[in-house]
Order: sequence, then structure tokens, then C-alpha cells
Amino acid sequence: MANLRDVRRDAVFKAETLLADLDIGAAERVRIFDVIEDQSVWLTFEPLDRLFGWYQRVDQAAGMVINASHPAALQRFTAAHELGHHLLGHGASLDDEHAIIDGGQGNDPQEVAAHTFAANLLMPLAAVEHHLRRLGLDPARPDITPVAAYHLSVELGVSYAATVVQLASLNKIAWQELPSLRRARPLALKEQLVGQGPQYSRAAVWPLAATDNGRHLLVDTGDELYLHLEEIRSSGYRWMPADATLEGFSLLDDRLEGATEIDPRYGDARTRRLVFKAVNPGPRLVIVDLRHPWEPDGEPLERFALAIDIEGPRISPVGRGVSVNQQPQLVAA
Repeated sequence: MANLRDVRRDAVFKAETLLADLDIGAAERVRIFDVIEDQSVWLTFEPLDRLFGWYQRVDQAAGMVINASHPAALQRFTAAHELGHHLLGHGASLDDEHAIIDGGQGNDPQEVAAHTFAANLLMPLAAVEHHLRRLGLDPARPDITPVAAYHLSVELGVSYAATVVQLASLNKIAWQELPSLRRARPLALKEQLVGQGPQYSRAAVWPLAATDNGRHLLVDTGDELYLHLEEIRSSGYRWMPADATLEGFSLLDDRLEGATEIDPRYGDARTRRLVFKAVNPGPRLVIVDLRHPWEPDGEPLERFALAIDIEGPRISPVGRGVSVNQQPQLVAA
């Protein structure tokens, strides 16, 4: 039987090599579906009941099927697992929850390798530590709550369950902490993180503040961005979304928090809450200007801006079949 330590080491090396070839830095999310399509592997989505995904190679052709019913973050991790089977030279594999989420702790060398590859491709140590710092945590001794683990999973673009397992694998949490973290429900964590659940329960929520100004984010259609910015009501200036923002996002909420207080002190800062829902795929901008409402065309006093790529679903409108990006190839063949 293969030595599992060697299996894991080889899978980590394969993931690190691919990240280097793709020139993906610690702050970037891996666009796993693009990577798979660039490898000329057929990417298909189908309802799979209890299976999360499967992989098969026939002669020179290879393909994978991902459960069409799963959230995008879980589909990404499943897809990375199946890509691991492909790049590591494995044969056919049918993968359920145990293989996808806990495969790295099993005894099947093939599943251990595929899981380790996926985790270290989408959640490499450098990326995890980068985002822990962004969350104000010490990467060497992080005190990771369920809410912080969920926030980390959003930044990395993977499922909450896969994230907490990788945190244990990277020694960022103790293995005995894993069961309690896994008992937390992502929807409840979303409500704790931003104060409410999203319109679509499976959508990711992104808490954003002034310190996020200038970032470049990759989000999915349906994701919600919760932006909190301070303004001084008595100054007459308020934060207002620019027209460019509404080309990619719908505005779900725009209110001054705490505005019902009686006789607030003159000059006190209040927090403007703006909630945007990603609706139109493509490269987009979120621009919010601090300006006088009666001077919509004047120069803003301040500007908050994000460059955001909104990823559309790869699943066709019928909810199944080959990735929409590969369908023209299928027709041509």
C-alpha cells in the first residue's frame, strides 16, 4: 500500500506547481472552472443525488460531472478534487461527501491525493495566511471562530466545510476543534457576519468597509456585498452609488444606521449601510461617492471603489449539461 505521507506530499507539490504555472498570487482566488476548461477536460453539471462528482478518462478524452444541485462554492471544491484525479493520473472515480470533504483523512490513496491536491490548490498556506491577516488574525496563532472561518471561506471561494478541514490540515486549528466548527450552519454564520441572511440562502455575503477600498474581488452572481461607510449627516454629504455600480449590481438596501436616535450630537459620524447584489456577469465596478445629493455631477469629496469580476453560472438554463463555455466545442465536434 502507498505511503500516505508521500501521497500527500506529491499532491501538494502538484498543486503548488500548477499555481506557479498559472502565476496565481496569495491574494487571488483560483478560477477553477477556467483551469479545467483550459486543460481540455469536459466539465458537465448533472443532478447526482448523493454523489458530489465523478471523473472518468477514456483513451485521450477525460471528463468530470459535478452535482448541479450544489452551491457554487461546493461545486468549485468538487471540481478541484476531480481535476486532481485527472492531473495525478487516476482512473475513474465516484466521489461522495466523504471523499470530497474528508478524503484527505481517509485510507484510499487516490482519494487522499485528490483531496489534498484540491485543498492546496484552492486554499494554499500562503492564501490562507494572507486572508487571516486581512481578518485581523495572527496567522501563527489564530483564534478562529465559526464566523471568521465562514468569512475566510468566502474570500477563498470554497465551501465552509472544506475550509475548516483545511484549517486543521494546516495546523491553524486543532483537530479536536473541528467537530464544533463543523456543527455551525453557514446560513446562521451569514446572519451573524452581516446582520441578516441573503435573499438566496446559498449566496455568499461579503462584509466590506473603508479598508477594502481599491480591492479586486471575484464573486458569483447572487452574492451580496454589505458595505458600511461613515458619513457626518450634518455636513450634507452622503455616500451615493455611481451609475457604473448599477450596471453590474442591484441595490438592495441604502440606509443610515442609527438614524432613529433622538437628538444626535451635531457632527457625530453615522454609518451608511449599502447592500448590493451581483446580477450581471463580467468585469464590473462598485463606485460609491461621498457627495452632496443636490450636486450629482460635481467632484465627490471621497470615493470608494472596487473592481469586481462577477462569475456567471457555467450551468445552462435547463440546469444540466456541458459547461456553457464548452458547448460550442461540443456542437463543432
